[in-house]
Amino acid sequence: MKNYSYVLEFSNKTVSKDLIVKALKYAWQYTPSKNNFMNYSVHVIGPENKNLRQSLYYKCLEQQMKANNQKAANLDDYDKYLHDKNQIPNFKNILSAPYIIIYTQRVCKSLNRLQELNVKNGMVFEQTYEKGTRKYDSANKNSRVEVGMFSANFSSKCLKLGIDISYIACMPTELEAWQEPEWNFISHRPIIIQLAGYGEVYKKDVINPVIDLKPNFDEVVNIL
Repeated sequence: MKNYSYVLEFSNKTVSKDLIVKALKYAWQYTPSKNNFMNYSVHVIGPENKNLRQSLYYKCLEQQMKANNQKAANLDDYDKYLHDKNQIPNFKNILSAPYIIIYTQRVCKSLNRLQELNVKNGMVFEQTYEKGTRKYDSANKNSRVEVGMFSANFSSKCLKLGIDISYIACMPTELEAWQEPEWNFISHRPIIIQLAGYGEVYKKDVINPVIDLKPNFDEVVNIL
C-alpha cells in the first residue's frame, strides 16, 4: 500500500483482465466475513462498458452539487457548474478508468451447510433478510465494514501487480438515483466506488502533498 497514490487521470494502456480477476480472487480468498456470508456484491465494469462511465460521472457530479446546495435540471447545468467553479472534480477519473468497481449490499439466499444447521437450530442471521426490514438495515453496517476490507485487499494485490487504484465516495446512495435500465444490476444501495488501471496523472502531480496531509498519528490512534 506504500505505492498508493490517488489517480486523477488513467492511461489508455490496456490492463489485462486476467490481472484484475487475479486481484479480485485474492481479495475474495483473504477477506474475512462474519459467519462467512460476505453480504455484499462486487460489480465490475470493464473497458467495454463505455456507456456507463459518463452516466456514473454525472451521478457523482450531481451528488457533489447537492452537497454544495446546488441544483441541476439537465446536463448543461452540470457543465455550467464546473465552469463557474473553475475546477475539475477528482472523480472525473471515472471517465478514463478502464475498470470501475461498485460495491453494494447483498441479501444472502444461498447458505452453506453450517449456516443451514444453525438456522434449523434457531439462529437468526440479519444477512439473509430482504430490503424493508430492520434486520436488513442492521446488516448494512456489517457489509460496509467488510467491503472496506475487501477493497483494501484488492488494492494491495493490484498495487503489487503494478496497477493503480483510486476510491470514490461522492455518489448517490439512494436506489431511486439508479433506476435507469443500464443500472438494473444495482438492486441495493451502493457503498463505495473503486477504480483500477494504470495512472497517467496523479493528485500529487497537481497538488503539493505538503498542503494535504493526513491527521497526525496521535490524533487517530489512542494507545491506552
